[in-house]
Amino acid sequence: MSRGILTLNVGSSSVKYALYQEDSLKDFESAQCLTRGIIELHPSRITHDVQSVSISHKIDQVLLEHSDIMITAMVHRVVHGGQLYFDPIIIDDTNFNELKNFIPLAPMHMTPELAAIDELSTRFPRIPQIACFDTAFHGNRPELDKRFALPKDLFQSGILRYGFHGLSYDYINRISQHLLEEEKRQNVIVAHLGNGASMTAIKNGQCLATSMGFSALDGLMMGSRCGAIDPGVLLYLLQEKHYEIADLNQLLHKQSGLLGVSGISHDIRELEMSDAPDAKLAMDLFAYRCAKELGALMMVMGDLDSIIFTGGIGENSATMRSKIINQLTYLHLNINTQHNHHNELKISEDQSPIDVYVIPTNEELMMAHQAYELLTTTTSRQAYA
Repeated sequence: MSRGILTLNVGSSSVKYALYQEDSLKDFESAQCLTRGIIELHPSRITHDVQSVSISHKIDQVLLEHSDIMITAMVHRVVHGGQLYFDPIIIDDTNFNELKNFIPLAPMHMTPELAAIDELSTRFPRIPQIACFDTAFHGNRPELDKRFALPKDLFQSGILRYGFHGLSYDYINRISQHLLEEEKRQNVIVAHLGNGASMTAIKNGQCLATSMGFSALDGLMMGSRCGAIDPGVLLYLLQEKHYEIADLNQLLHKQSGLLGVSGISHDIRELEMSDAPDAKLAMDLFAYRCAKELGALMMVMGDLDSIIFTGGIGENSATMRSKIINQLTYLHLNINTQHNHHNELKISEDQSPIDVYVIPTNEELMMAHQAYELLTTTTSRQAYA
C-alpha cells in the first residue's frame, strides 16, 4: 500500500487541503499531489464558517477516494509559533497546550487551526498531527527588524515583530532556486498579495525584513484588514468614539482594507469589474501601499535583483501588478504587457534592470515537504511505526 501525507491549510479566507504521495516528496520539484481542494470562506463570517465546516467529513471523503493510500501524517499550517517553535513538530498534549498560549497573538487564525488539530487528533489517534509554522521563516532575521520602540521588558515578554506567510515565502525561496538564474535570486523582494498580504526581503535565501509585525493586521492593506495604522487612531476610537474592544476587533479584521475603502467587496476580481469610484480608490490605495513598502524593503536590502509576485492577487491580477509597477518609476522597470496579462513566469523584458516574476505559491507542498523531512528522522518515524 502506498503512503501519503495529507495537508490542511486553514487560511484567512479559505480552507485548503492536499494529499501527496509520500515517496515523491524526496524530490521537492517532482512531488506528486494526488488530490487537492479548497473551501472558500467569507472574511466577515470566517470563524463561524470554519467551525461549521466538518473537516472530518472532508477527510473521510479523501480517504474513501484514495483507499489504496495509507495516511502517514496530517499536516497543519499553524500561523503562530511564538518564540518557541521554528521547526515542524509532532503535536502532543504538551506542545498543543503551549500553542493555546499563542491564541491571543492571532485569534482569528489560531482558534480554527487548533480546533482542526484537536478534532483530527481525536478521530485519528494513530496518525501523527504535524504543525508547520508561518512565523518560522522570519525567525532568524536581524533584531532591528523585530523590535518595536517599546521598553525592553515588553520585547522580552514576546511583544515583537514576528512576520507571517512564512510557508509561502519558504516555498518561493526554494522553488526560485530552480526557476531563476543564480544572479537573479541573491536579492529578492517577494510580494505575497491575497486576502492577507505582506512583503519580504530575502537576501541569499535568508529573510532580512518583512512587512507584517506582531500580528497579521500589520503592514500592507489587505482584503478586509487595515494594515499599518497610527495607534493614535485606535486610542481615539476607544476614548472618543467609545468603541468596545469587540467593535474595534471587527473593524480592523473584517471591515477595513479593500472592503472598507470600496464599500463593495474584499475580492479584487469584483473591484476590477466595478465602475464605482471607490472601487478604483481601493485598488489605487492597495497599489500605493505596496509600492511604498517595496521601497522601504529596498532600503533595507541595499540592492535588488528581482521582484516576485505571488498569492491570489499577486499571481492572478495583471491589473494590480501593473498598478504597483507603475508606482515604481524610479526603478525603470520594463514590463512586457502581454506576458503580464497572461500571468507568465517572467513579466519583465530582458533589458529591464530588475527582473519581475509571477510564481504561484504552494504552501501545501511546503507543509508536506517539511513533514516528510520530519518523519524521515529516526526518532519521529519510530514513534509512529
